[in-house]
Amino acid sequence: MTNFSKLTGGLALLSLTLAACNPMPAGPSYPAKAATVTTVTGSVSSWSRGAATARLTDDTGATTLASGSVNAAGQLTLTLPSGATVAPYLSAYTSADLSDGSGCTGSVTASDQQAGIFEMTSLDAVQNSVKVSELDPTTYSVVDNSDTRFEISINGRAWYYADRPVKLSGNVNCAVTGGALSAKLDVNLSPGWNAVGVTGSYVVTRDAESFSLNIHNENDGQSAWMEDTNFSMMSQGASTRTRAAELYALALDRVENVGR
Repeated sequence: MTNFSKLTGGLALLSLTLAACNPMPAGPSYPAKAATVTTVTGSVSSWSRGAATARLTDDTGATTLASGSVNAAGQLTLTLPSGATVAPYLSAYTSADLSDGSGCTGSVTASDQQAGIFEMTSLDAVQNSVKVSELDPTTYSVVDNSDTRFEISINGRAWYYADRPVKLSGNVNCAVTGGALSAKLDVNLSPGWNAVGVTGSYVVTRDAESFSLNIHNENDGQSAWMEDTNFSMMSQGASTRTRAAELYALALDRVENVGR
């Protein structure tokens, strides 16, 4: 599990105003089903550690499920583990409301509540048998940096293994310090490994912050990668980028654990 620094200073609670007279623009179009994949590839941004092993573990980090490589230029390749390898680590999404006292509301529904799922959302970078960093399949881009508004666009990947066809869908909304977080899940999985997109935005104004995340079907398993310590790219400063990463991790956690 990744630990993120917390944004200093309080932000006032978020206020949302919907203008019913203004039609919403059409949203992005995603595939009807997630693409099934057997390998993960991509390039790690600003990689300078030399050759390393890319390691996928179980949720505890104690068991290695697959090992790939990162070369000196930062090119990452990993063959995803077999169904037999991940079988002991599968868990089911139940159709349940989120009412765990965490400040969240919402629900996640599985079309088949017996379906076993395993999610891959990051990898360990290992050198000389020691974990040196965590690799995240996520990029952050500044889309607005004015005097009154700062916005980061988030584009990431995840890989879901399913032991049978299953559709996962739902919405989660959480109150967080200084604002609000929302996440939408809508993925249609086939047996095997599935490519899932994770896109969203983080917005800070003078008196509020908000974070939204959309987990959806994707066409392929390619991704841009970054180290979890690489938060220096933002002109706004590291703390704001770190806060976006913190909320990104929280949103994924809430969606993945709501019905379990």
